[in-house]
Amino acid sequence: MKFQIKPAKKMHKTDVLLLGKDSRIAVSYNKVDLILSPSLYWFREEILPAKNVPQAKKLAPSLFDAIAPEGIYNYHAQKHQDLFWLFAYDETAIAQAITDAGLRLNQVRNIYFAQNECAPADKALQIDKENVLVNNEGAISLLPLKYVQESVDAQMFFETHPRSKHKITINLFQNSLLDEKQINRLIALAILFIVIYLGAFIMQKQQYKLALTKQYALNETYQLPPTSFQLKGLIKSLESKQKRQLDFRARLNKIFKLSLKKGEYIQKFEATIKKLSLEIHLNDVSRAEGIKSELQKLIRITSAKVKNKTFYVSGTHE
Repeated sequence: MKFQIKPAKKMHKTDVLLLGKDSRIAVSYNKVDLILSPSLYWFREEILPAKNVPQAKKLAPSLFDAIAPEGIYNYHAQKHQDLFWLFAYDETAIAQAITDAGLRLNQVRNIYFAQNECAPADKALQIDKENVLVNNEGAISLLPLKYVQESVDAQMFFETHPRSKHKITINLFQNSLLDEKQINRLIALAILFIVIYLGAFIMQKQQYKLALTKQYALNETYQLPPTSFQLKGLIKSLESKQKRQLDFRARLNKIFKLSLKKGEYIQKFEATIKKLSLEIHLNDVSRAEGIKSELQKLIRITSAKVKNKTFYVSGTHE
């Protein structure tokens, strides 16, 4: 069944939404709580030979084998009076439904089951012009509106009733998901690293070819043996250049690993073999001194100033 989420009039205050396989979000939200429609999970109520919830959860896979389609499922168990409520859900399907609905994964605050959140309702909950959620012998089900005589608005119900304590974590997008701006910054940094390393590789390759050319020219012109002082001097010069380049890359690596706090990032970076400059976005201008102290261990700072929460630093590294 397809249904579209209809937010309340004061949409900026709405932070709880019902999510189904075909949900479409009509407005943009910041952070939201999602209530999973029964279409996104399987439910069973059972009497089990288990002493506690962890034991019941271990039994869940075998109980859903007969009713759930073949797939990779996660399981949730909870005690309900003298029974156990068991849930099977597909993390990938839920993540796909979230993105299909028009939400970014990092907008999701908590995820709940309709089975728990609709349990207090004494009437059917109307989710759109065609569908309702009903309590069907203890199990919350999705039915056409025409099969019920009386219903209340589901969105209004969710906004006026507190959430239950039972929520799940979708590991596919846990652990600090990046928003679009952060992703773009990482892409920019990755491109910068590629350019630097590619440039160093090309430079070394050219120097290697030049060394071979000079070696052959010296040997042919002066009939010098491979151990002549000219050849040793050339090799020593190349080794010195390589050492400076390796040191340069090591310093760059440490600069990109500065101890920046959440929300702080390098917004601009320019570097040559001798000089560099960078702009760092700060949460608090007082952080500039700490970052400056850390940078002084890596480069000789020639200029450092803060303007509009941006820390401008220039310096040399030789």
